[in-house]
Amino acid sequence: MMKAYVPLLLCSLLVISPIYQQGLGQETASGSSLELFSHRSIRNSLIDAVVVSDNDPYLSLISTSVACWYDTETNTTGLLPLLVHHEGNLTDAQTRFLATFLNSSQDGLLVLGEPLMTPYQATEILGPAPSVAISLATWAYTTAPDVLILPYGTVDLYQLSLFATPLASYLNMPLLLFDDNEGELQDVCAQLQTSHAYLVGNMDLSLPTVTVTFLPDEAAITDTLLTVIKNQFGSINYLTMTNPADVVPPAVLNTTTFSYSNRIINKKIIILGKEFDISGNSTQIFSFVVPPGFTYLQISMEISPNHASFLGRLRPTDPVVFLTLMDSHG
Repeated sequence: MMKAYVPLLLCSLLVISPIYQQGLGQETASGSSLELFSHRSIRNSLIDAVVVSDNDPYLSLISTSVACWYDTETNTTGLLPLLVHHEGNLTDAQTRFLATFLNSSQDGLLVLGEPLMTPYQATEILGPAPSVAISLATWAYTTAPDVLILPYGTVDLYQLSLFATPLASYLNMPLLLFDDNEGELQDVCAQLQTSHAYLVGNMDLSLPTVTVTFLPDEAAITDTLLTVIKNQFGSINYLTMTNPADVVPPAVLNTTTFSYSNRIINKKIIILGKEFDISGNSTQIFSFVVPPGFTYLQISMEISPNHASFLGRLRPTDPVVFLTLMDSHG
C-alpha cells in the first residue's frame, strides 16, 4: 500500500552524460545506446481518452505511456486526454471537455483504478495499482520488447518513479510496478515477448530471460533520459518541475469556514468599447485572516446565488461572477 508522502519539490536539472548501468547478478545491457533504444512495441488502439482514479498517484504514472507516446520507426505520435476522477465522479469542467472532445457516446474511455460514472463506453481495469499496471500492459500492447519497471511504495520510491516515467512515453513501452510480485512480472514479460527492461531503484527483482538496464538513482535516470532525448529528438526545449505533494492529500489539522453575504448592484454603459460605471460597483472585497503557524493551506471558495425575483428570472443573460484569491501583497 502507498504510504503518506512528505512534501517534496522535484526539479530536473539536466546534464548530458553517458548511460549509467549497474549489474546485480543479471545480464545487463551492452553495446551503444542506439542499440538499446531500437526496439518497437506493437500497440492496440482502442480508446479515445484515459481516466484514472485519484486514490493512488501511481495510477497516473502507469497510464502515461498509454496516453502519450512516440514511435520513431513510423515517425508517429499519440496523444490522448488523461483525466483524474474523484470517487467515480468527474468535475463539471471535465464533463464539458469530454462532451466537446468525444464525438458520441460510442467513443471509448479507459478507466483505471476505480469505477467511473459516465454515459460513454468504458473499458475498466480496476484494482490496486500494481495489478492494474500488469493488466494495462497486456491490454494496451500486443508485444513490448522494452518495459519500464518502477518501485512501488514510499515517497523516495515515488520520486524516482515520477522522475523516470517520461522514458515510457519516449520509448513507447509499458510501465510495470514492482511490489513483491516477481512471478507476475516474469509472466507479463514473457507474454509481451520482452527482451529488455529498465529497472528503477535498487529493487531485488529477477528476470532471467530479460536484459536489464539498472537506473538506481536520479543521476542514472537523468543520464538515460538525456541520451534518449538526444537520440530520439535531437534536443528538448522545456523543463518540467513537479511537486509530489500535489497528488497526496495532506492531513487536515483544522478547518475554518467563513461565510459572506452581499448584493452586487452595478450598472454600466459601454461607449466605443470602453466600460463606464453609472451606479454601484462590480467588485466586492472580503477579507479573512490565516492564523500563524500553518505551512500549507487548502482554500476553496464557492458562490451561492440568492433566490431571484420573478422579474429577475426574465433577464436575458446571466451575469458573469468569479472569485479571485489574493494575499495581503496583492
